[in-house]
Amino acid sequence: MKNSLLLLAFFCIATFLSCNKTGQLPNSPSVSQMVTADIVGQVIDEDGNPIHGAVVKTSTHTFITDSDGVFQFINIDCSKNKTVVEVNKPTFFKGFRTMYIIANQDNYTVIRMIEKKNPSHFNANSGGTIQVNGGGSISFSPHSIVNKSSGAPYTGNVTVYSTWIDPSSNQLGELIPGALRGIDESEEEKLLESYGMVAAELFDDNNQALQIAQGSTATITFPITASLGVNAPNSIPLWYFDESSGMWKEQGSAQKQGNNYVGEVTHFSFWNCDVPSNFIHFEATFKNPNGTPLANVDVKITNTANSTFGYARTNSYGTVDGAIPKNANLILEAYSIICGATFHTQNLTTGTSDITLNNIIINIPISYHVTLSGTILNCTNNICKNGYVKCKIGNTIRFVRGSSNGNFYSSIVECNTPVNAKLTAYDYTEGTYGLEATYVLNAGLNQLGNLSACGNSYDQFVKWENTINGVKTSHTITDIGGLFEGGIFFDFGVQENGIAAGDSLSIKAVSFSFDGAPSTSGNHYLVRYGDHLDSDLVIDTSYSYINTSIPVILTKYEAIGGKIEGSFNGHIKGLNIPDRNVNCTFRVNRTN
Repeated sequence: MKNSLLLLAFFCIATFLSCNKTGQLPNSPSVSQMVTADIVGQVIDEDGNPIHGAVVKTSTHTFITDSDGVFQFINIDCSKNKTVVEVNKPTFFKGFRTMYIIANQDNYTVIRMIEKKNPSHFNANSGGTIQVNGGGSISFSPHSIVNKSSGAPYTGNVTVYSTWIDPSSNQLGELIPGALRGIDESEEEKLLESYGMVAAELFDDNNQALQIAQGSTATITFPITASLGVNAPNSIPLWYFDESSGMWKEQGSAQKQGNNYVGEVTHFSFWNCDVPSNFIHFEATFKNPNGTPLANVDVKITNTANSTFGYARTNSYGTVDGAIPKNANLILEAYSIICGATFHTQNLTTGTSDITLNNIIINIPISYHVTLSGTILNCTNNICKNGYVKCKIGNTIRFVRGSSNGNFYSSIVECNTPVNAKLTAYDYTEGTYGLEATYVLNAGLNQLGNLSACGNSYDQFVKWENTINGVKTSHTITDIGGLFEGGIFFDFGVQENGIAAGDSLSIKAVSFSFDGAPSTSGNHYLVRYGDHLDSDLVIDTSYSYINTSIPVILTKYEAIGGKIEGSFNGHIKGLNIPDRNVNCTFRVNRTN
């Protein structure tokens, strides 16, 4: 039987796993170059508190933040020059980060989300001016509001959630949607130097989204901060944030009026006043005098021509990666936002060629310099070859990547020592993590011994073992790196329960279905099965069939949004695949 909906779900996974959904732009870096890397980070609110339960997405993977606001995408395929991370949480404006990716390393980011609060109101018939939270204003013309979905004119009360983002804030790198990267009217990618941003979302009394009517405009007033006012041009391009591409796009301009920029916009999202510039690629590695990489160090690069700046944070290898202005005189600083201390400053003059600085030595005061050393063990007390250590001090999270021999060794900056730190070890091969343990960290070297990455398992997983001609191979896909589907589908009128999970169709993927009622009661038997060893998952010429009745034991079958959990064990025989015994356990979210 061909064209199974379950296998079509797998073709959808294949589409998602291609990662890149954006075409090549003229005169821009390639976004199609794919690399394998880790993306780890933390989602926090404006006060620095972790946000639990936020939905974090790349184009291929989804993660729900834990109680520390942490998300982890491990060994995923993504675009080297433009991977977009999107964060959703009710009552907050969406968060985005558009990242350059360092292949085969961890890529760390903090996304600071802005709460929707202190709403303003006006009547759609009469229009009005509202004050933006934090600074600035927005003026709406009469009869200029429509329902966002239908386009129908709206005449009632309008609720506006708004915010201004200060471009001189030292938190700009965490607050800004995407990054300071834009596409100008000539479809060329530019580096942006911001003079202020405003976001607004409009709703009716039933919380239905509203928008500006076609042919109408609203007027935004952006405050110009004192530090940027001297160099602020009289006219500046306006840019809106395009969620689909993760880039700012040029549309219109704003004029300087006193200490403000004033411009008209045709729709609402985030709007940004920016001077565009050409750029080069920049990569640098920061180490201490002993040659140890310095993780989680804040890096700031300031353009001396206009005092605009950008931020980055070093990963476990002490590396930062991104774009900086071409043909510019810059100041590079390495410092700690938490400590309020600068450890290194140097001038940096750029030309037209990319710059790589392999070893920038930073002399951090001994009292700030904390080195972590130890070994990550798996559930069999052997070395964990694919692990991390999460280090939590207060609400601040730092990550240390383990090596292939299970060891970790990294330096971090901490203002006041000794300090209590809560450490958790993760094993991404087995999809397990250990219990959180408290350690006292002192300045200098801290030998932490063995950290167990055992005791907890991830929310979703599929684990299976194939035995072919006596040879066993084991595979695990967890919700750290996998894409999951689970629910009911109909194949030519026959109801089946389908499970699909994949990191890659060619590297690691599995798909199977079973019959029976959508509950733990009654009998359930495996109907079909395939994994990444099967050519049918790619070319759909044939797929596995079951030559014996293999029971599927269900321990959970919850409502949509809940869990489907169970196991099966039996002999699989197919047309174009080797006969095999399969032992599988699974727990996935029910999607329909």
